[in-house]
Amino acid sequence: MKTKLATILLALSTVPSPGCGGGGGGDATSPSHVVFPTSGAMTDAPSITVSGRTAGGAARVVVENMAAVSTDGYVTWTATVPLGVGTNRLLVEVLDADGAPLHDPFEHVIVRRSHLLQRLDSIAVDTNRDVGWLLEDQESLYAFDLTTGDLQYVSGDQRGSGPPFPRAIQVAPEPGGSVVYVLDAATKGLFAVDVDTGDRTQLVLTGDSLGESVRALVFDPVTELLLVVSNRGAYAVDPIALTSKQIIADGDTSKGPALGSMQALAVDAEALDVYVVSETEVQRIDPVTGAHESFTSAFKGTGQIVELLGVTVDSKRGLLYVFDNFQRLLYEIDPTDGSLKILTQLADGASATRIAYDDVNDRVLICEHDTDTVLAYDIQSTQLVNLVSHRLGSGRAFGLLGEIVVEDGRWFAADFGNYSVVEIDPNTGNRSLITGGTRGLGDPFDAVDGIALDLPRNRAFVCASSDEAIVDVDLATGDRTKIVEAVPGPGFDYPLDAVRLSDGRLLFLNGSPDGLFLLDLDGPMVIPFSVDGDGNGAPFIGNPWSIHLDEANDRALVSMWSSSEGGRILAVDLATGVRTIVADDKTVGSGEELLDPTGMALDTETKVLYVALGNASRILAIDLTTGVRTVHTGAGAGTGPLISFPRGLALDRDGGQLLAFNHFDHMLIGVSLATGDRVILSK
Repeated sequence: MKTKLATILLALSTVPSPGCGGGGGGDATSPSHVVFPTSGAMTDAPSITVSGRTAGGAARVVVENMAAVSTDGYVTWTATVPLGVGTNRLLVEVLDADGAPLHDPFEHVIVRRSHLLQRLDSIAVDTNRDVGWLLEDQESLYAFDLTTGDLQYVSGDQRGSGPPFPRAIQVAPEPGGSVVYVLDAATKGLFAVDVDTGDRTQLVLTGDSLGESVRALVFDPVTELLLVVSNRGAYAVDPIALTSKQIIADGDTSKGPALGSMQALAVDAEALDVYVVSETEVQRIDPVTGAHESFTSAFKGTGQIVELLGVTVDSKRGLLYVFDNFQRLLYEIDPTDGSLKILTQLADGASATRIAYDDVNDRVLICEHDTDTVLAYDIQSTQLVNLVSHRLGSGRAFGLLGEIVVEDGRWFAADFGNYSVVEIDPNTGNRSLITGGTRGLGDPFDAVDGIALDLPRNRAFVCASSDEAIVDVDLATGDRTKIVEAVPGPGFDYPLDAVRLSDGRLLFLNGSPDGLFLLDLDGPMVIPFSVDGDGNGAPFIGNPWSIHLDEANDRALVSMWSSSEGGRILAVDLATGVRTIVADDKTVGSGEELLDPTGMALDTETKVLYVALGNASRILAIDLTTGVRTVHTGAGAGTGPLISFPRGLALDRDGGQLLAFNHFDHMLIGVSLATGDRVILSK
């Protein structure tokens, strides 16, 4: 039966996490439809402003009993609607002057989460209370229900008193107790968290220092001591007496073989053993005497361990489970004979940090850092399922995200974390691998930066900076050809981004030397077009990032940033190569600082250039006539999940939104052009 700790969990309804589809009769081809957000999009905001269109003739639009407002006779309209936690099916009604429906009402789905996880660092289980524990982004502590996966925010900057966690890396609950301990890498020490209040107390220890680089923590229920490993060895900490004692010194082989770089700990409460793993080794430690032994050399069976990051114990069976992050493999180890068995492999793009054994449900829980997911591997059924997940859309998880390109209603993305190009379905958020990894012939990418499309010929041109190449990709097969290798003329060292001109040539931005080059694809021939120092006007100031066409003004726009000069948007005349400043921090325009401008998107209807600010986690709107800059979305502007280090940016006019990559949180964000509200489209 659940006890006091379980009461901190939210009573969330258990709903499936849909893709970005399923809105009923409101698609873009209908007389009336919702423009933003896409049906099935996800947010953590308590309300959202929905925008839509009708074919005319409407006198009133009602969205889930909220009257919409309009300035053009409901050709376009907006309605601000409150959201409950879970799946919200918003009923949209379009009415005439007599209050009669112009057509059948339709539903539009928006999913609200109470909390959106970002970058999971650690996991632990307290089966006495049917609760799991998660550390998120090294600063927040969460509890989750082991049965439903429902989350509750426990401690961090929004709950609890006491010093914040500077860099929390591992959590260890006191089984059945009301305290959870947190190991912090910045303070090189421990925090005690009251789970009822979220209050944090930094433990001041006497005795031995824990070392310069703490790495792992576990609570030993037998001795009621906390065990810590660091770069100096293994330690026993008494959380009541607040004393620390080193039980094994790194490099001291008097009590057993060398320890190596220890990464994780686990306790077998039945056998009274403690296990510690380094990258390729597992050792058994006596927590009292410090005597230890390795059985790595005795490993046999299937598999070859490369990079261990997690270990947990099934005390009932006397088995160990370890996770090899390099190979994404979960292993079972029998400590009696060292036999090694592969249980499951995670999908490409997954990156797990820690694992924990749930003995009530007989499964191993795997904490995925990059996809913000807790996976549960069932020992009996061998099934791997999402227990805690905010994934949206199917397909391979995003890696680190770069540019995004929208053309003819199709979305393509440069995923240089996975060295690939993916296509994203605008209606579902599903991700399809186009080239890279296991798809396509030709040399693999070392980097995937900018993309230029040639959809009539079913091709894409990828700027691969580390390869010093532009790669021609067949969109049908994924095959790759380095066209730059056959190009005569001046060389270039760092192609970053490209656009295709109306005459079929490729104009690409280069980082060494800084400037623009023209690539004649029929030749092929590369010629410098507008290169720093050639006397063609305003200089490149270093660190160019992206290029965008302004066809109405026959020019290309380039974003760049310098620590001394600040941010700058250059305009390069496509006829002459002459460069002028559109906006910068010193001479042209006013308003918000251009702090590290990255991706750009141009709205030709409003003559506004949207610019993503990588280090400021905001998107600016720049008036191209005046250079005046305002915050379109970010902290304090718009609702929904914040954008962390946005890079790629694209305009989806049909969807009434900007598409922005949340670089480090591995997700695609939709940003309303009307309000700056943000939703997750694919994750």
